[in-house]
Amino acid sequence: MKTDPHHARNRIYFYPELMKIATRTALMYALITAGILFVFAYVLYFVSEKNRNDEFNDRLGYKIIWRAEFIFDANIDGNKIKKLHERNKKMLNEADISVYNSKKELIFTDIRPSSKNMYYLDQLIKTKKDKLTWQRGNRQYMAFRYEFNGDNFYIIGSAVDVTGLAHIKEFRNDIIVVYIISVLIIFVIGFLFSYYTLKPLKDIIVQIRDISEHNLHKRLVVPKAKDEIYELTETFNSTFNRLEKSFSNHLQFVTTISHEFRTPLSTPDCRAGTCQRTECDAGRL
Repeated sequence: MKTDPHHARNRIYFYPELMKIATRTALMYALITAGILFVFAYVLYFVSEKNRNDEFNDRLGYKIIWRAEFIFDANIDGNKIKKLHERNKKMLNEADISVYNSKKELIFTDIRPSSKNMYYLDQLIKTKKDKLTWQRGNRQYMAFRYEFNGDNFYIIGSAVDVTGLAHIKEFRNDIIVVYIISVLIIFVIGFLFSYYTLKPLKDIIVQIRDISEHNLHKRLVVPKAKDEIYELTETFNSTFNRLEKSFSNHLQFVTTISHEFRTPLSTPDCRAGTCQRTECDAGRL
């Protein structure tokens, strides 16, 4: 039964083999692009986080110096300083500081000092650096020397960048949402691109399936653009030309043989009769 090429062309797009190629190509394209986007998004987030951290460290240094100058210059009772600090901390996010003298003895603190303070204080003294910075969780720390009336003091301050962390968290969530949407869009675009790229091949398959021994004279439609599809179509048409010629020669050979087999056997019978008569005539002689 002959297949209607129009209906076959409509059905060929849903063959799983061809759809698998389009899907595989789209997935590969999406994975490669998603990997590039992931690296870009990670670098963007990493740079943003580093800039936030550096900027807050600068502000933290100013906050610690301001607190230190207030403590040493104001000559106010420590308890009053703590009360003022607690009041301002709610509005200004002031830094909590701990002050040590040259003997590393704690002389003032806003909060209970961290167990790691002495370690970083020793590092500051040994390395003779102007300041040290580190981070534990969301809290950022800074330690540096402070000179007052010819005496050396060591100050360790810490604070949490509440506003900056909130902004960077929101920025991270935005990056994740944009990344997921971008990957989905890239997959759809890649699938459509693969689908329409393979469409000429699907059309060739439809035309080839429509050619049988009853219509070997049919040929594939040659595209106008002389690209790889054009070369493939020309190759198929050349193959069909040779196939048609071979099929014609085969039919001619079969026809000739059939004609020979259909010829009456009168000639061999006549020859046999002639031989018999010749033998009889020879016997009479």
